[in-house]
Amino acid sequence: MSDLSETILIQASELLKKAPSWTLFTHQKIDGDALGSATGLFEAGILLGKRVAWLGPDPELPPVYLFLAHTGDYRFCEGTFAFDDPGELYIFLDSANETRSIPGLGAKDPGVRVLNIDHHEDNTGYGTLDCVDPASSSTSELVLRILKAGGWPLNSRIAESLYVGMWMDSGGFAYSNTSARTHRLAADLLDLGVDPSRIDGLLNQT
Repeated sequence: MSDLSETILIQASELLKKAPSWTLFTHQKIDGDALGSATGLFEAGILLGKRVAWLGPDPELPPVYLFLAHTGDYRFCEGTFAFDDPGELYIFLDSANETRSIPGLGAKDPGVRVLNIDHHEDNTGYGTLDCVDPASSSTSELVLRILKAGGWPLNSRIAESLYVGMWMDSGGFAYSNTSARTHRLAADLLDLGVDPSRIDGLLNQT
């Protein structure tokens, strides 16, 4: 079970709620978990009236995931990125280190806030707040735990994105990183309208 305290989940939720504007970063060679966590969190931000941007080092996203909400909002980040806005919350998803998301990493100005959400054991702890839990099946599972800890409104688009991320990184809920908690959280997503047969068809039959 997780060593991550409920306090950290709530702190991450409050940091997200207080920031009026977010920039999300996902890693190079993007996978289903990075995509699921990013699109789910993007939608959660939009529901709360946040200004949200999503950047990454891949020129384009894998076509199989383009059915997810907000994939059209993804922007290729080429070259150095400057962390120079203390009013922005910079959120790294599924990235053990910053250079996996931004190869040309620039210096951070004083006061810049970074939220690091990840489930990799080798995460370097580079955030202003590190919400890292290797006991989670996926970063998408961890995002869902943050949203639930803060009482965020959830909808079917968030649910579908996070289900895809959890499904992909757990090998269809078959890998050893799948816990009873993973199944309980997946059941919550089904209650929000996720259709497992539709997801299987979109990911495996196309």
